[in-house]
Amino acid sequence: MSLEGVRILNGPLTDAQEAIALVHALEVVDIYTASWGPEDKGNAIGGPGHLTRKAILKGVTQGRRGKGAIYVWAAGNGGAYLDNCNLDGYASSPFTVTVGALGPEGRSAFYSEHCAAVLASVYVGGPHYPPSKEDLEKERQKPKVVVPEGRGKCRQTFQGTSAAAPLAAGAIALLLQANPSLGWRDVQHIILNTCRIPSPEEHGWLWNAAGFHFHPKIGCGALDVDRMVASAIHWKPVGRLKTWKSPPVKGKK
Repeated sequence: MSLEGVRILNGPLTDAQEAIALVHALEVVDIYTASWGPEDKGNAIGGPGHLTRKAILKGVTQGRRGKGAIYVWAAGNGGAYLDNCNLDGYASSPFTVTVGALGPEGRSAFYSEHCAAVLASVYVGGPHYPPSKEDLEKERQKPKVVVPEGRGKCRQTFQGTSAAAPLAAGAIALLLQANPSLGWRDVQHIILNTCRIPSPEEHGWLWNAAGFHFHPKIGCGALDVDRMVASAIHWKPVGRLKTWKSPPVKGKK
């Protein structure tokens, strides 16, 4: 298992640059993870351009020798601004695994965005409500994700959905290691079938018509890597994506 970083957010960004990045080394890359998109201020709508949409489609149809590359995306950190990742065409794409953030108690982090596209969440830290000055000291004492920063140093605050997405990518890497034959849709189905509710007390949980528990900020729940890997070993493929289109319904004037 190896990692590679591609820097594209270093100045003006074009549709062509995004497209090239999202199929970079497609013949050897299994998982792409991205933590960028439209501005998280609650007043921006954006998504992939024509070339980038074609690149992602190429990734899920030709990547991993036809099984499909996995695209993991951060849900966004605009929760405090009431931003909604449904307005983010990258996170709301059916081809991406969109990941939210959880605090140490298992409740959604205040900055993690609300939308129907969130598939699951990962523990990275952060309070459920925006912290006051009095709460900041309490937050410093809570468990945190600590990561190496290079040059012998460590970062003690690895938070945000931008941190949750790469952690989820690591979990999915273990999934593919357990069963390399999984397709990109199998990965999504396994997540849905194995995630767990991290905090039943949090308001907003519901059961959808397909029988899955769902929360608009957490998705189906917290990733459970142990259950994911165990399920992957004997997983039966779900098959290729099928789409249906219906003609527009015209109302009376």
